[in-house]
Amino acid sequence: MSLPASSSVFVGNVAYETTEEELMALMHEAGPVVSLRLVFDQDTGKPKGFGFCEFADEPTATAAIRNLNGREIKGRVLRVDYADVGAGAAVGGHKRKAEDAEAALEPPPAKVPRLEDQDDDNAPVTRREFNLLLAQLRAKNVIDDE
Repeated sequence: MSLPASSSVFVGNVAYETTEEELMALMHEAGPVVSLRLVFDQDTGKPKGFGFCEFADEPTATAAIRNLNGREIKGRVLRVDYADVGAGAAVGGHKRKAEDAEAALEPPPAKVPRLEDQDDDNAPVTRREFNLLLAQLRAKNVIDDE
């Protein structure tokens, strides 16, 4: 069962060796892509095998689901459905833990000069704290990525 229509889609069952660039090229087959992000484990940095793609509009997302769901890439059959990234939400028909939903919303690490790489109690701001704050600002549309 599909979730309500939106311009964002969940892409699941992605082969771990698939790059964002490869997935982006595939998603572009459906139409203009606004953003695409594969989700990585925060602790290991390894891919989790799913991601999210935002298209320019809802009809393009619908076309992506219709044309790319079930497509095989690198030996894996992709699962493409409307995205619902809320904590504990059913995504693509699968229940995810709240921490996975939070990790999915966390943007890739930003590169900031002199920002502490280690979680040090004496550091003014850790890289993780900075990225969480940046994600909150993006979610509230306080800042524009451009």
